Amino acid sequence: MKNLHRNKYLALLLALALLLTGCGAEEALPEEEETPWYSEEEETPPEAEESRLSAFCLACHYGETLDPVTCGEGVQRQLGGLLYEPLFALDNQFCPQPVLCERYDILDEGMTYLLYLRPGVRFSDGSELTAADVTATLRRCLSSERYASRLSGVRSVMAQGTDRVQIQLLRPNASLTALLDIPIVKAGTESSAVPAGTGPYLCITDGNTVRLCRNEDWWQGKPLPVEEIPLLDAKDADTVQYLFTSREVHAYAVDLAGSTAALTGSFDCVDAPTPVMQYIGVNMAHPLLADSGVRRALSAAIDRDTVASGYLSGHGSAAAFPLPPQSGLYPHGFSEPYNPEEAAAALRAALAGAEEGQTLRLLVNEEGNEKVTIARFIAQTLSRGGLEVIVTTLPWTEYMAALEAGDFELYYGEVKLTADWDIAPLVGAGGALNYGGYSDETMDAQLDGFRADSHREAAATNFYTCFARECPILPVAFASVSLLTHRDTVAGAAPTAANLFADFSSWTIPLRPAEGESGK
Repeated sequence: MKNLHRNKYLALLLALALLLTGCGAEEALPEEEETPWYSEEEETPPEAEESRLSAFCLACHYGETLDPVTCGEGVQRQLGGLLYEPLFALDNQFCPQPVLCERYDILDEGMTYLLYLRPGVRFSDGSELTAADVTATLRRCLSSERYASRLSGVRSVMAQGTDRVQIQLLRPNASLTALLDIPIVKAGTESSAVPAGTGPYLCITDGNTVRLCRNEDWWQGKPLPVEEIPLLDAKDADTVQYLFTSREVHAYAVDLAGSTAALTGSFDCVDAPTPVMQYIGVNMAHPLLADSGVRRALSAAIDRDTVASGYLSGHGSAAAFPLPPQSGLYPHGFSEPYNPEEAAAALRAALAGAEEGQTLRLLVNEEGNEKVTIARFIAQTLSRGGLEVIVTTLPWTEYMAALEAGDFELYYGEVKLTADWDIAPLVGAGGALNYGGYSDETMDAQLDGFRADSHREAAATNFYTCFARECPILPVAFASVSLLTHRDTVAGAAPTAANLFADFSSWTIPLRPAEGESGK
């Protein structure tokens, strides 16, 4: 319409100009009040209108529970960020931020935590959050497949009245709150397909349709980008991908570095760092690798930046220590820029007294395509320092059998760490994942101090100084998770590893007006 008005106006000006030419330039037209040829109302450009969504839709597996303690790792868990809230939420620096817990006390020399619940919080059914609800959820987590490992240091969980929860530990842990980013559900609703939560949305089923609707009892009361979110049935990951690429679902979480899926179309991507570490394990029974000087030289010879930027396609972060570099505890001052010539020379120097022609096998699971590629790249770089490193790929069952039997020199592994960065399972004496058989009393003592010391920065410096000297494992990189949305349909997304919809109230999702509604 704007172009049509403009053309009419220009045609009128041209006609007036011809008329003035015929009448003489000295004959001036009377001044008139200027009338704009355009509409004062802002109109949406056609291309912007086309990018708007008629509805913001997400995927859901209709046949699976949405209970955050027992549901699967796919879309059900991702939806949990819109339905449920934790006691504490981890930000992208892995710092715990209070949510349902307003404050806490640490008692008995770090053996007991007393959590004070935030007042005025209601579940989606209108009932108040109580200590009994939190206790019921945490007790279920103690024996759950997802959370039992991270809560292995918890002795008991008890309600103290209606607004306090007491957690007793088996050993002090100054970072317990970082482990409590566990979604809380209302006690007694666990067996429901959708247990009651305190999040910004609630789930409603109408016949054959399922949708999320604004939770009017949400205690935060913040504005939300959409009133409703239709949920489309997706029985598996392939279906979710299809629904996203066909623009039926408008947000999709994926490990872009490790995925073999072929994504088509134009989309925006926002990454969130995760606690998933890729590393090289070392067999201490090998005479060469028992030398901490050799292990340090091997660690220095790993080109981590190329792994992260190239082989992980930028969807990961290089790390020489067993915690993500985004963490405020990461010892950035200990790391030196990678120099291939200096690294190779240092490795040759470390091997000076060893027998020539040393060959090491680097085991890797053949089912992880990007890990096989990374292992081969690392083997090439290590071989420049006087070693011959040969990559051996094995199916998962054979790979794990070799690790448990100690039948390896090096292996390429992946592990999801807890956010208190306790690596005792990997390097502690008798640790469940300590396949290399590393054992050192000083390291164990530093681990205990790091776990228990409330002065985390000082304790971290001591621990990582010891780690850099010993190099019991060789961290390589931490993976990221990517939140994909269709190009120019969503703004303001800031996902975290635990909640892709973190701070959802800050998202902007402009929707096309329904037929008959104003476009303003």
